[in-house]
Amino acid sequence: MTVRNYAFAAICVVALWVFARNVLEYVACDYWADDAFISLRYSQRLLAGDGLTWSDGERVEGFSNLLWVLCVSGLGALGLDLLVAVRVLAFAGMGLAFACLAWMVRPARMGHSVLPGAFTLFALAQCQPIVIWTAGGLETPFVLGFMAGGMLCVVRWMEADGGSERVLAPAGVPLGLLTLTRPEGPLFTVLCAVAVLVVSVRDDSRGTLRRLGRLCALPLAAFSAQEVFRLLYYGRLLPNTALVKLPGGLFRVHEGLEYVVSGLQHQWPLWLPALASLPLAACRERGSGRHVRFLWTVAAVWTAYVVYAGGDHLAGRRFLTPTLFLACWLGGEGVALVRQTLGPCRPYATAALAVAVFGILSWFPLIQWQDQAVNTSRYDVWQPRRRGAWIAWFLHHAIPLDRPLLVAVDAAGSIPYHMPDDQFLDMLGLTDPWLALHSTARQETGRLAHSLGNAEYFLERRPDVFLFGPLFGCRRGVYQSQQELTEDVRFLDAYRFHEVTWSGQPRVRMWVRQDLPLSLTDPGVTP
Repeated sequence: MTVRNYAFAAICVVALWVFARNVLEYVACDYWADDAFISLRYSQRLLAGDGLTWSDGERVEGFSNLLWVLCVSGLGALGLDLLVAVRVLAFAGMGLAFACLAWMVRPARMGHSVLPGAFTLFALAQCQPIVIWTAGGLETPFVLGFMAGGMLCVVRWMEADGGSERVLAPAGVPLGLLTLTRPEGPLFTVLCAVAVLVVSVRDDSRGTLRRLGRLCALPLAAFSAQEVFRLLYYGRLLPNTALVKLPGGLFRVHEGLEYVVSGLQHQWPLWLPALASLPLAACRERGSGRHVRFLWTVAAVWTAYVVYAGGDHLAGRRFLTPTLFLACWLGGEGVALVRQTLGPCRPYATAALAVAVFGILSWFPLIQWQDQAVNTSRYDVWQPRRRGAWIAWFLHHAIPLDRPLLVAVDAAGSIPYHMPDDQFLDMLGLTDPWLALHSTARQETGRLAHSLGNAEYFLERRPDVFLFGPLFGCRRGVYQSQQELTEDVRFLDAYRFHEVTWSGQPRVRMWVRQDLPLSLTDPGVTP
């Protein structure tokens, strides 16, 4: 190994250490997204023999991450606690993403310089949305890992000037896994296929079709198999999450634009070198120019999709993580292209570039904290795992029944996960197949994926308990159908509001059916 290779290996080790330290800060604070527990409840019930279901009754696909749910269930079947399994899979997914990126920015590929690799890997290690969603409990690490693996194969094939198809064929494996991980997964396969078509435009049609077949065979098979399973098992071709979120998409473009602009303006240290790669690559027909244009196209298309979808309501800019991951990669490409433009015979210019790169990396962590979506994640006060466990314990002690409880909730993650033997109604419709199609609320108004509601439906179902709003509950409710309920005489006759605090725990606000037995005396014991 040369000195540069040893230096790059040291950079990889230090960047991994910085990334792991940043993630472990969130792990130590017990950081979880409440939505992560929706997927975990599916895994929990699958292991219990209840199938891929969220509650008893009609089956509903209330998750958007089939492969993630199955992998968590697999580790659970081996005896691993499900919460630990999530952490293991998250580090595995990000390990793959980190390895792919390190391979693409190694000195042998970046003009025998460690500077592009240093920028890319340290930018990735400090990018807070990626750090947050490595710890958040959802499938983002799988998305980034499989996306990186598929695009690495395509870029290597491009750099070989459309040469050996054996380099391209392995891309189908991570792209197929990505198809099973997220409903948007096939989009990356389509973009890779378009890139192959563009590169192969001057080749014979048979060779082009053969390349496309090798690239798309596994993703197409994965997509087809999932659709067949979805139709046979759930009776629908779309997941329930799509029915909840997509109809209001066109009405939420302004929200998506605000989401993207607010996120990217606090990530500008990534975009300075990434933007530099665009004009420098535009004049290069082959080599780095071709794959830089490909990376920019993927980033632009994904960002446009995020704008259409309206972003997401979770902290930490989860939907921007693929864009930011590509920005880290493009930043390294930009640094390499600038260095090549300056020329190897200008040591002062190269030294100035190195100072600029490390100055940007030093400033990057400070800039990100100005983004409220990132800042609130660091100082999260919801603590969904702890609050969900507390409320589950509280309900079982406050309402002693010899049958499972039926609870209507807005926060459909942690509370149901910690009450595996009880039944639930999702008042926002994400895991309710009927409400997704029969909402009386307008989906284009209100908070994204929180706009559904039908007061009559919940009155007919007669749940034992209503927990409105966030994890600790509220009196009148936050959303339309809850407010309609609290103004309905039938509801007020059948339910009584209680606000209870036990043993210094957070206050619980709930509506309970008046005919149920209640034991609201503080036992002086907490879980």
